[in-house]
Amino acid sequence: MASEQERRVLAWSDVVAAVFRDQDIKTGLWRLGVGLRFAGATTGPSDDSMLPSGIVAMESLALESVDKEGPLVFDAAKLQRRRPGAAASDTATFTSTQSATGRKSVQKPTAKKASRKTSGDR
Repeated sequence: MASEQERRVLAWSDVVAAVFRDQDIKTGLWRLGVGLRFAGATTGPSDDSMLPSGIVAMESLALESVDKEGPLVFDAAKLQRRRPGAAASDTATFTSTQSATGRKSVQKPTAKKASRKTSGDR
């Protein structure tokens, strides 16, 4: 019997909005930064097919207060006005199944459009 799991892919604005709520940040422009760690390894499907490889790990997230808009800069006041759970953009949901033998398969993502209510929808 296969078990089914759901994976949600979030936009960066959704991640930053959650961090703003957690850190009680309500105003200002903030740039999102990602701390990376790099490593080298020898990997392959078998001992006869080993290749030098690079590994990149996402180690941390950082927020830096900035004065100007730019790439990965978010306005806390705008994100604060969104309802929690209201996506700023489309999200994709991946469905994966695991068979009794332990093999996993991932189905293509299905886009889920965020529903937004306007003042006329009340």
